[in-house]
Amino acid sequence: MLDQILQEYPQLRLQKNEGSYYRIGDDFNNGVMSCGFMRKEKGIDSQHNLQLQFYSCFILLSGKGIYRDKNGKEYPLQAGSLVQRIPGELHTTEVEGEEWLEFFINFGKSTFEYLHSMKLLSIEEPVRTCVITPEVVKYLIFQLESFKRARVEELPIYLVELQKMVLQLHNSCITNTLSNQKMLMLQAKNLLSSNLEEDISLESLATELNMSYENFRKVFRETQGVSPMQYRTSQRMHRAELMILSGISIKETAALVGYSDCYGFSRQFKKTIGVSPAAYRNRKRLPLLLEN
Repeated sequence: MLDQILQEYPQLRLQKNEGSYYRIGDDFNNGVMSCGFMRKEKGIDSQHNLQLQFYSCFILLSGKGIYRDKNGKEYPLQAGSLVQRIPGELHTTEVEGEEWLEFFINFGKSTFEYLHSMKLLSIEEPVRTCVITPEVVKYLIFQLESFKRARVEELPIYLVELQKMVLQLHNSCITNTLSNQKMLMLQAKNLLSSNLEEDISLESLATELNMSYENFRKVFRETQGVSPMQYRTSQRMHRAELMILSGISIKETAALVGYSDCYGFSRQFKKTIGVSPAAYRNRKRLPLLLEN
């Protein structure tokens, strides 16, 4: 299995791991954000009675092993195993064989508690099973490459992306499959949400997805309810909301989401959000002024 993955994706021929690591704020256990690929060796990289203070999960792409929960219950691990490591709970992960390759995702304890309280993330079973397809691996590679390029002001957005990745993987375990079409549309949405300051060619995007231009537009609208460019515009405006709230000027925000003039940006922002950028900024600041 590992040889097959490495042959198709030679960029994964790494010594130990290839990941990206960030933190929001001063509290590591609540602000940690990371994801990436990791190779492990039998015995050397097994983890016994480990207790993390943040949420961590991984999907095993190749290899086998054993996961032991806080009560000593053992779960066999194989390619496709999705493993959750809950904050504050003792657990053991034993690596067997030499072909272990995982993709890990970590985020803060408070983020996990929110998702769990909303019943979006179940912890009843620490180990579930997914179906590993080339599309899944390609999706994980793309997500990591996007995460590596994250700017500081974009970290809250990428925290949302990490949560989406975890939920998508968990949902795939429930249905036991991620269809090729669904994975292609996930990749398309990720591409349409990236590099928002640049123009994008839908023809090139369709080619990257191995789809014809017309079929890509048709399938995207049928599955997402909007056209690809409408989706990208909405992503630009939602990114602009976060930038304005973080104190970035309207002129700079316009440039960062791909608009060369403030007028065109303001017109589109009002059309999408319902108010002008200036009114949005002032409206969100009003409660703070009242508190003072």
